[in-house]
Amino acid sequence: MNKNNGRRLMAFLNDHLAKVGKKYLSVFDAFGKEPERISEKTLLSIVKKNRNTEFGRKHHLDQIHSLSDYRKEVPVSDYEDYREAILRMQDGGKDVLFQGKPVYYTDTSGSTGKSKRIPISATQQKAMKKKGNPQIIPYLEKKNGCYDRNHRKILALMANADITYTKDQTPIGDVVSLMLSKVSGLMGLFFTTPLASLTSNEIHDRLYVHLLFALPETDIYLIMSAYLSETCGMVNYLFQNQELLLHDLAEGKISDCVKLSPALKKELEKKLVPHPERAEELKEILASGRDGILTRIWPSLTVVSGVGSTENRLRPYTLLVKRYLGSKGHIYYAAYNSSESLMGLATDYDTFLYAPVLDMAYLEFLPLDEKEQPIPGKILSVSELTDGAKYETVLTSLSGLYRYRMADIVKVSGRKGRLPLFEILGRNKVLLDVMGEKCTFHQADDAIALLGEKIGEKEHPIYAYCATEGNKEKRYTFFLEIKDSSSLDPKKTSLLLKDSLALASPDIRYAFEEEGLLPPEVFFVKEGTFQKYLHNENREGEETKHSIKEIKVLRTEEQKKFFRDHIEG
Repeated sequence: MNKNNGRRLMAFLNDHLAKVGKKYLSVFDAFGKEPERISEKTLLSIVKKNRNTEFGRKHHLDQIHSLSDYRKEVPVSDYEDYREAILRMQDGGKDVLFQGKPVYYTDTSGSTGKSKRIPISATQQKAMKKKGNPQIIPYLEKKNGCYDRNHRKILALMANADITYTKDQTPIGDVVSLMLSKVSGLMGLFFTTPLASLTSNEIHDRLYVHLLFALPETDIYLIMSAYLSETCGMVNYLFQNQELLLHDLAEGKISDCVKLSPALKKELEKKLVPHPERAEELKEILASGRDGILTRIWPSLTVVSGVGSTENRLRPYTLLVKRYLGSKGHIYYAAYNSSESLMGLATDYDTFLYAPVLDMAYLEFLPLDEKEQPIPGKILSVSELTDGAKYETVLTSLSGLYRYRMADIVKVSGRKGRLPLFEILGRNKVLLDVMGEKCTFHQADDAIALLGEKIGEKEHPIYAYCATEGNKEKRYTFFLEIKDSSSLDPKKTSLLLKDSLALASPDIRYAFEEEGLLPPEVFFVKEGTFQKYLHNENREGEETKHSIKEIKVLRTEEQKKFFRDHIEG
């Protein structure tokens, strides 16, 4: 296919996708009018479909005809309630948690505890295909007046990982890897990265490949990733490796120092041509620094997609992406999504509020007290929520999870009709616990955000943090990556962080005041440390998922040594 025919085909496909995206997002208007009816319809459909399963017989799903019936028969659960059943499903069990067998399993990293393996039903897989970024973003481009059908390339910061199989040959992998394994040559027209790299499950320097093939392009309109932190990592990699990248771009070849197998290198080099003039142009662009760097490199770029927030641990990455975009681009905060299910979608650019997807799952909510713990005996449906209140999400999915505690804290921060809009605040699981005070992920995120305000987030934005418990002393140890940290005093920062932690949690404040919890130990690490850690994990094959979650708690001596070795000074 020649270049002009390829552009015409892409323009046609994008026009079609924009129509599909408009049609799907219009369902939120219906959700906003009748959230109770639509939610209960979804619930009863799940119950009816799965009444003849093992779970259905045990919990009398055939006798459930209302939400009230459902709550009487089915208790609130967590993963441990399903672990044994999922093991049997992997051995070939059928009609266990849902009708039929899983089409695949997705593994989670276990950021809040043990790793989990989630079965995905054919029903959920089919529903997910209708709700992806490729359909929604072209429509939002038109809605926001920035749609250009001639600039349609996507820099997709995705990567395939090893797909393994159960005893009955059901695939096991992360969602993106399983999606990439099905990508056709037609869809490959949209991506700057060759399918040979995107669909490869061998460990190689993916950021190098992404950038080497994206830098010659000028018609990229979308950078797509799971989290905004991945876009920040790409920018860091570009500046740290610009000499190598610009040399190879100018020469149209891949240097021997790049980690690639001979076969993959040969395949990729077939697609390369020298770009000496573009390399010189990029050299000047990079010399001007990071402000607006993305839209200076790619003038047609209008949107960066990925999960982010201005309130929780994702705040630093959100601020960085805004800096890298400058005044021209938008952020699409994508989805409130997990391995278990899609639960919410952002319905426009530049809003981190998510509208619940009422036809993908049945959602309930545990109201939280002032300590962000569930209030005993209370659980609410989507139409019963209060503006400004915080809740823990409870999910009944299309894939056999029933009243399943997600451990996510959300806050109702807006409305679309009668439909509440959620802000994701963090995880309601324990990050640190020295003497029973139980510092949760969300409380630590809040404390770091408060610390940022105290030290001046414009001058000293906190890019990332991780923590561990003291080996001998009753204290936490925090490693902070902060811009221009050389002008900050670690001891003063420790006291400010202590005050911030006390404000974030009454139990932590009591531990400081009454139980002898010492002020946290604070170390500043060099800029780029966290991205280096995650990149090294990926390159060395210790973690092969497409989206490596941030390191938040250091559990091994190797992890602690890495961060201690990168302390400033």
